Amino acid sequence: MFIEKTVTEFLDMLASKEPTPGGGSAAALGGAQAAALVSMVCNLTIGKKGYEGVQQAMSDLLAKTEALRKELPQLLEADTQVYDGRLSSALQNARTKAGARSGHAGCAQRGRRGAVDHRRALRADH
Repeated sequence: MFIEKTVTEFLDMLASKEPTPGGGSAAALGGAQAAALVSMVCNLTIGKKGYEGVQQAMSDLLAKTEALRKELPQLLEADTQVYDGRLSSALQNARTKAGARSGHAGCAQRGRRGAVDHRRALRADH
């Protein structure tokens, strides 16, 4: 699992010529880091003198950013699993003339749709 790698290991894998992790995985990690930073600001603000007027807003925001901080790493994994599981082989087969005739092009299209389904779900929820 990519989310269990060290930062250095993940960056080395991202920089490699391997197809995964890729841009979707990097975006999910960046989003999780952004959510963690917003959570930090919320935690620093909640209970602090002078910020009594925004306590409820900070608590509500903290709940949202913590949910994102937990969800985005799972989407990082989902992104790589979709590509490694279905999309990679379908794309390779669709590139050949025989693959295009045998329906692999359609399989590649379905794989692409699966690769973005979890991204659409995230946009709809947040």
